Amino acid sequence: MKRLVFAFALVLIPALFAPIPAQATEISSIDIVAELQSDGSMRVTDTRTFTAQDGTEHYISLGNLADSKVSDFSVVLDGKLLTDVGEWDVDRSLEEKAGQSGVVTLDDGYELAFGFGTYGTHTAVMTYAVTNVVKNLTDGAQAVYWEFIPYNMTYSESISISLTNAIGMTYTQENSRVWGFGYEGRTAITASALTASSSGPIDSSDHMVMLAIFPEGPFATTSQLDHTAESLEAKAKEGSDFSDRGDDSEGDFLVTGESSSTGKLLSIPIPALLTIAFVAIGLDVARRSKNSTKHGFAGRVEKDEYWRDIPYDGRLEDLVALYGSPLPGLATALFLTWVGQGAVRETTMERGRFFKRDEPAFIIQREPVIQGPTEQWLWSIMMAAAGEDGILQASEIERYTRRNVSTMKRWREEALDQSRLEMIHQGLMVKTKKRVLGVFPTTKYDATDRGKELARRVVMLRNYLTDFSLLAERGASQVLLWDQYMVWAGYLGIAQEVQEQFKIVDPDYATQSSFTPNSVSMASSISSSLSSAYNDATSSSSGGGGFSSSGGGGGSFGGGSGGGIR
Repeated sequence: MKRLVFAFALVLIPALFAPIPAQATEISSIDIVAELQSDGSMRVTDTRTFTAQDGTEHYISLGNLADSKVSDFSVVLDGKLLTDVGEWDVDRSLEEKAGQSGVVTLDDGYELAFGFGTYGTHTAVMTYAVTNVVKNLTDGAQAVYWEFIPYNMTYSESISISLTNAIGMTYTQENSRVWGFGYEGRTAITASALTASSSGPIDSSDHMVMLAIFPEGPFATTSQLDHTAESLEAKAKEGSDFSDRGDDSEGDFLVTGESSSTGKLLSIPIPALLTIAFVAIGLDVARRSKNSTKHGFAGRVEKDEYWRDIPYDGRLEDLVALYGSPLPGLATALFLTWVGQGAVRETTMERGRFFKRDEPAFIIQREPVIQGPTEQWLWSIMMAAAGEDGILQASEIERYTRRNVSTMKRWREEALDQSRLEMIHQGLMVKTKKRVLGVFPTTKYDATDRGKELARRVVMLRNYLTDFSLLAERGASQVLLWDQYMVWAGYLGIAQEVQEQFKIVDPDYATQSSFTPNSVSMASSISSSLSSAYNDATSSSSGGGGFSSSGGGGGSFGGGSGGGIR
């Protein structure tokens, strides 16, 4: 027995003291700042932290450079400037490359390389310059169309790119547009930079391309590209998520133009047409300003005017053209309706590869009792977004919306159209047609007196639900009414606020209600994600910042193949 224990100990003890396996070879972060110079060249500062457990060097791949040249490459590794040896020999050993950097000249580009000397974690700051990055387009605009991260690079946890400038230009929505291609993440226009950032890891199948267009042409570049801004944008969007988006501007829900007499418009001289248009718009804005009030069709409603009952006993989707909005209000109300029916149940899902976090989600349990076509369509969208596992997460909503913006646009339009038809059928709205200055045809939807009174009652219900002192009028015996209130609160965008007040007035409400605190919060969160994703996606499609596209970006400059640790 003693021999057996001794033998077991000989096996076990070394295992207990065995070294912990080394961290995998990967890049934990890349932060690229690319500063555009007045002559259209670019100075790049690439800061990256990486862990190497094999290989002998780290490198950047640059290709498809056209008339661009790369120069002035230098590396500071872990705070020490490396020696530039000029032409780089990739076949040397780890020890021979230590403390050195250099350039590999290829037929179609360059590799900027350095030796990291020892295995483990390092931070490198690489700088280099590239000429002729800004291109003159044939319509007078200028563009940067650059692949900052190529395919087949070492796995990278997080990447951010900032395109700044040295000419004192403040970036705005008016003078700049930006798109991101080849990765899942975001773009943004800030005063100091056009940015692109990944929302998760970047692996060998991803790449990061930025297209920036400057309509005013602020740089003194001589490099030419045979594209207009429009044609270059179209080329970049080939195969992208943006190609499904089209023009998704919000527009005005109350006034929509219909087919006009094109012949009459074309017969008017352009200056006169513009003058008429500006006058017509000015008159229409003045008319709306005079008649508009804080609450639209409801007119002016004081904060101390209340309505305590449910103002409308029909479907909430009927009301969006009269008062409310499809996103996020109606979506929140429908989510809460499905929760109340037991069609969906709240849960959480773990996200993140290394830094774990919980994300709210809904488990789809069964088909709800559908009340109308708008609800049916949204339910179908949610099923598609959830996928085969039947679990709907905010991130899935964002991804689906980003890739199916035209579907979401049609849903919003259909929600408004169906609502208008129903309100007209009930005598709550009327449709009128007229011509502004006898030229521009418009269609207007107005509320009747009954419709205005219904809109007033909706606003007064909102006042009531947000007045803590009045909610005490309803006791726990009114819990079913309170559940109805909660759905209406979701529609009005105040669900979480109202739920907090319900808890104070009646602490037992949460145990008796169909809605848990989490379900209300998650319904609001997911519908807000849906709304934000839609707004971001429509903005990013037009170059105003927002989501990037996982596809597209073909024909960009700068991209080689590979990079990272080898």
